[in-house]
This record gives sequence, C-alpha cells and structure tokens, in this order.
Amino acid sequence: MPQTKKKKMSSSVLPSDLSGEQESCILVCVTRQRTCERLILRGAELAREEKLPLCVLNVTLSGQPFLGSPAEGEALDYLYQVASDNGAEAVMLKSDNVAHTLAEYANRRKARILVMGETPGKAGRGFAYELQALLPNARILTL
Repeated sequence: MPQTKKKKMSSSVLPSDLSGEQESCILVCVTRQRTCERLILRGAELAREEKLPLCVLNVTLSGQPFLGSPAEGEALDYLYQVASDNGAEAVMLKSDNVAHTLAEYANRRKARILVMGETPGKAGRGFAYELQALLPNARILTL
C-alpha cells in the first residue's frame, strides 16, 4: 500500500477511506513543478462544467522525499494553494509504481477525466498511453 501524505483542502478523505460510495471526480495529476498550475486550472474548469468535485494528486517514487529540493517543495506548496483556491481535495502518495498507483487512486475516486501534462514514455509512447491502458473507461486529457 502506498504511503500517504495529505494536505487538507476541501475534504478530509484519505485514500484508505475510499471504499464507500464516491461521486465521480475530475482528477488532475501534478508533479513538483509550478507549471502544473495550468493543469489544475483546466481541471477546475472541467469540474465546474461537469458539476463534479476536483481532486489533485501527486505521486512520488518511494525513496524520494515528498517535497524534493527546496524549489520543488515551494512549487508543490504553491500548487496545493492553487488546488485549495479551486476547492480541490489534494493528495500526495508514494509508490514504487507511479502509473499503477495513479490508476488505483483514479479507480477508487471513480475519476471520469484525468488531466495531466505530456510526459515521454517507453518506445515513443507517453505516460498517458500507459495510463489509458490501465483506465480504459476514463478520458485522459494531456496538456
């Protein structure tokens, strides 16, 4: 089970508490870069349009600090403030397999749409392609 660190935003649901009935959500996947603000803002737009809650998720590899360098820590704090300003639940997880942890969280939250940045992947296929294989019923929007 992934380690969890959570900053309290609009609700206090921890991933381990997600076994009950959950409403679908818009899930925004962020890294420790300030530029992920655009992903949160687009996710907030979609959440308003779809009338669904907004969730923001950061998954860090096991063995790496949640906040990384001081600059990454400041960026993550900034992103969580942007998430909070947009009424989002924000969660940080640690895992040895980022894609599987992200997919597991998305399934538990019944994420209808995932918003993420473009990332390179294996054999010229991006991370979004890998996630789509794990989440065939979700729409993955890369910006």
